[in-house]
Amino acid sequence: MSKGQDAASVLLQLAENITGVADSLNDDDALNGSNDSGDAEAGLITNSLAMFEQYEPRMLWLAEAEYAARRARSKFIDSDILGEPAWDILLDLSIQRMKGKRVSVTSLCIASAVPATTGLRWIAQLRDQGLLERRDSEADKRKSFVQLTEAGWRKMRAYFFHQMNPSLGNVR
Repeated sequence: MSKGQDAASVLLQLAENITGVADSLNDDDALNGSNDSGDAEAGLITNSLAMFEQYEPRMLWLAEAEYAARRARSKFIDSDILGEPAWDILLDLSIQRMKGKRVSVTSLCIASAVPATTGLRWIAQLRDQGLLERRDSEADKRKSFVQLTEAGWRKMRAYFFHQMNPSLGNVR
């Protein structure tokens, strides 16, 4: 079986799973407590993502590929004009979560490809947005770790899921 056929069968199975979830829901309110159809679509996808743990290796591959592409492009175009430290932070936290690794603040600042002070500002902004949380190390009080919140993780999985199957429409 070719890669294209393999991907097609995965997407077909995924679509069947989503259809089953959609059929089991009575109304949009059951999705996420909202009557907004855009919210309902995002709710269906994000709530259904728990069923798709078998797709996590593909999501990891997508996240790593996107992060690597972002690092590679800076070899050709000045990263100062292409920089998106918040996205680099979210990608790195997603990758490390899927690998089961904790991420220190220092490591995350390095992964954001900006000076530490800029990385710290972005970490604070993402924390204020409810996408990540910072916790002090119990073993070493000088060290802090950062991780995606459950809301942040749902949003990142929804993004990767959408990348795997863009025919589902926009995900918010």
